Amino acid sequence: MLMFNDETRADDTPFTSVAWNLSQMVLTTTSFPMSTVIRNDAHIAKGNSDYIRIRIFRGGGGTSVVDNRHVTVVPDDVHFVHGSSRVHLTARADDILGLLIPYDLLDFDSSKVDRYFSVPAAEPTSRMIRAALETTLIEMPRTEIGHIPRLASALIGLIRGLLVYEAAEVTDDTSFRLLQQHAVRQFVDQNLLDANLTADRLCEEFNASRSTIYRHFSDLGGLRKHILNRRLDRSMFDLVIAEKTRGAVTQIAGKWGFSDTALFSRQFRERFGTPPIDALGLRHTGESHQNAADSTDVTAFPEFAYVLDGSDDPVEYLSVLKETQ
Repeated sequence: MLMFNDETRADDTPFTSVAWNLSQMVLTTTSFPMSTVIRNDAHIAKGNSDYIRIRIFRGGGGTSVVDNRHVTVVPDDVHFVHGSSRVHLTARADDILGLLIPYDLLDFDSSKVDRYFSVPAAEPTSRMIRAALETTLIEMPRTEIGHIPRLASALIGLIRGLLVYEAAEVTDDTSFRLLQQHAVRQFVDQNLLDANLTADRLCEEFNASRSTIYRHFSDLGGLRKHILNRRLDRSMFDLVIAEKTRGAVTQIAGKWGFSDTALFSRQFRERFGTPPIDALGLRHTGESHQNAADSTDVTAFPEFAYVLDGSDDPVEYLSVLKETQ
């Protein structure tokens, strides 16, 4: 452990700053109630500035100017600042988590990355970086010196992989759109049980306009159609693996947001070419002919893959299962 601070404060606010030496990286945690931090040309000229600093405010907030660019400090956002950038930061905070990384450890061209960029707290990349730094901070006091290089190698591998994607996101509009589209579609799939899964919810989650959100689903028939189809797919999956019991169709339909059973049956038939009652319990029917050992092990039935990724034809799958009866 070492004390570390290469920037000057423009006030006399007391603060606590502790840093851990992670091979060539430095992991820091700094606590203060209110402070102004300045990094100017004089500080930059003192030594090597070919590094990137990751900074995460775990509370509070404020404003910063990075190379004449105004930045709003929001808790849990992840900020990336090049070592040669001039910084003027005024903020109140409970704690700042930071990581200083020499660019030669990242093994990619620093000129291809903006001197400053940030990742919103809700983005998967941001959550993964925060979790990695938090975990490392917890582990450092009980990590033997001989194990630190291994820990540092794992951390830099994660940061490098995520940062390369973020660099593409910052410098390449096409890459950004594709990454965002993937994230939005994944979010939809993970929240199909949420009755409030709407365009407004996605706009809020991804800080995007309605036109942007709609564009991400234009090749799938639109957002509403995609959500409907994915819920029907999940309903199909549940029906096929369910026992043939009274009320099972209504129960499964309700689970996936279909309160009108008649409407559900019509939409199900439109998607799969068969009524939901015909899909009920088909897996168990198939097992009785295939002598399957474990009726609860979905992995024993690779033909269910279409339900998970939408890649196969569910109508063809259903017809194959029906032939086993």
